[in-house]
Amino acid sequence: MDVCGALKDRHQNLGDGEIGLKAFEELIAHPAVAHAPLILETPGQEPEHGAEIALLKKMRSKRK
Repeated sequence: MDVCGALKDRHQNLGDGEIGLKAFEELIAHPAVAHAPLILETPGQEPEHGAEIALLKKMRSKRK
């Protein structure tokens, strides 16, 4: 995995990359993205994406 500023776009599964789950929780909880569609760009196919989509939905449902 390359560090920030390496000018490379490396997609990782949620929680496996440099960003971490806490940053995704904060992003999903922000009012500016409350009704915005999201695009998931992570490695894998449907089984992996299904779990990640469920995780993002769970994060969104915790929004205050």
